[in-house]
Amino acid sequence: MKLSNLTIDPEAIERGIWIDNIPECGDLRIKTRGLQNSAWRALFNKLVQAVPVRDRRSGLSTDDSERITTQCLVETCLLDWENLVDEAGAPVPVTEAGKYLADPKFAPLRNGVFLAASMVADQYAADRADAEKNSSAA
Repeated sequence: MKLSNLTIDPEAIERGIWIDNIPECGDLRIKTRGLQNSAWRALFNKLVQAVPVRDRRSGLSTDDSERITTQCLVETCLLDWENLVDEAGAPVPVTEAGKYLADPKFAPLRNGVFLAASMVADQYAADRADAEKNSSAA
């Protein structure tokens, strides 16, 4: 395996990219920074430290972990989305993401945002592989 195949694009993780074809999300497109971007790491650490020591001594509870992850997604990853409409067909503004991602009945949406954020580095790798294939075919 080439060492270059084991790289990511730190700039894409920080600035964000559009992710399409998110499983179980139809035509939803999400512009997101990657998980573990610098803002994510800072906010995550801050939120974990805010949990009382006795409640995190043996690891975060599921509730705390979900709350922290959701807040990190909303505040540090999710930049925009397209093709998400309400029941009347009106676009749902990304500024309302917090209330939807925190609502358990919208778990598929939250999972889609999480998956998109986790795909940022993978998308970069796929784009790079396609570019290499196209340039070697020429």
